[in-house]
Amino acid sequence: MELLFPEGPNGACHPLNVRGFSLERPECAALYQGRGELWNGWEYSVRQLARLAAEGWNCTSVQECALNELFINLGSLTTPGFWGYRQPPVQHDHWRVRFWEGLALRARRAHRRQLKGAYAEHAAAFKEAEAVNEPRPLPSQVTLGVHADPKSAAGPWKGQLEVWKAYASVHGWRWHADDTPYFDGTLFAKFFGLYWASTDAAHAGFERQFQYLIPMPGRMEIPTASFVIASARSAALRGGLVVFTQPPKYWDSLEALHAVLPLNSWTIWIDYDFTMSPCCFEEFSLRDLIQPDGDGHLPHVIVRDSPREDYHHHCANAGFFIIRNSPIGRLFVDLAQQKRQWPGLPYGYQAALAESLLELLGMERGWRGEGAPGET
Repeated sequence: MELLFPEGPNGACHPLNVRGFSLERPECAALYQGRGELWNGWEYSVRQLARLAAEGWNCTSVQECALNELFINLGSLTTPGFWGYRQPPVQHDHWRVRFWEGLALRARRAHRRQLKGAYAEHAAAFKEAEAVNEPRPLPSQVTLGVHADPKSAAGPWKGQLEVWKAYASVHGWRWHADDTPYFDGTLFAKFFGLYWASTDAAHAGFERQFQYLIPMPGRMEIPTASFVIASARSAALRGGLVVFTQPPKYWDSLEALHAVLPLNSWTIWIDYDFTMSPCCFEEFSLRDLIQPDGDGHLPHVIVRDSPREDYHHHCANAGFFIIRNSPIGRLFVDLAQQKRQWPGLPYGYQAALAESLLELLGMERGWRGEGAPGET
């Protein structure tokens, strides 16, 4: 069975065999030669990929583990002996699977440590939430908010925003339309269909420290060096880099939500393309969704269910949330913000909110004694 890289005795030639890689074995050179012409110094690239795998095996945060996975995927493309494009394609590589499983295990452990810390910090808030019964909010205690980029807010979606403004007025809510461009980092590359940028203006130009992050002149899609020389251990890299699956401005909605949440008791947050049937305009109030549970406690986060006919990968849709201005509601948004530097999140901040919702549910289970707070 062919693998993505030559295997050799006991996997000694495979760079993802973290515990047994040994390119010095006499069989390895012949196996790599059999996959194509080699250039002088080819061993360096293979050893660098193995070094990257060894670093990933000891990653200590979700961001570091995810960056390592990304760098290995990209570095493999330029490593001698790689058969990722072979026809017929390689169907299975047990060394690669074993490595990904180990990397995922370390990421989950790091994630649990982070969540346990957040839970310990906010345990008092969960205790208070169980003890306090509050009446449903008055209309003046509710804000209907939306973020739209300036071009959309003044252009094709202006009419839609006016409709939502009128809806808020009819029901006596505050209206908040935010067109602030919050992201002030610099998009410097579009390698492999992803958006590579600095985290903020303070980190502009940080990428010049790392040759593999510098694109070819006039070619944002092509790096000047292979990712085999990358390292997710660099604090400067982790502090300065964000990698998105969508344009960075898409995250502005989450930043706008964070800014408006403290301004009122409740915030109904919608995407600007969210639509309500006209027949519901006066008859139905989204405030009616804020209902107490059987013990009289009001919720802290309300989210739309994902029906079976919806996309199978949607566990939460970021187009509609109702969030309470409480320690738990603010924690939910803070947890989502912390994921901005998790590279390659599918659907951008929507995935961050979905994951944070699961984390919050896990903490709630932990408080109620139904499981450890980091196990979701």
